[in-house]
Amino acid sequence: MPFFLRSCLRGLSGLCLLLSVAACNSPVNQENFSRIEPGMAETEIIKMLGEPAETTSIDLGLFSGTAATWRHKDTVISVQFINGKVQTKQMYRSEEPTDQSR
Repeated sequence: MPFFLRSCLRGLSGLCLLLSVAACNSPVNQENFSRIEPGMAETEIIKMLGEPAETTSIDLGLFSGTAATWRHKDTVISVQFINGKVQTKQMYRSEEPTDQSR
């Protein structure tokens, strides 16, 4: 096989490996969950985790609340916002026992 063709195949193989590793690296993980702090802006969280899979919002004039959920495989991160700022957060993994099974 000519050298040029071999070099192209190696480069293509390396690119495929890099893309497959990048695809597995979800932002929905323990490290990012730990970075979420009360008072952070909703836009900061979306920048960190991406667009949520689900949101529920209520707007009562001076008060607005949003619950947002991000999912990846067996990991779920839920964040509650009041007036666009983090109030509470939760992280669940399906392999962990629930409160009912403890």
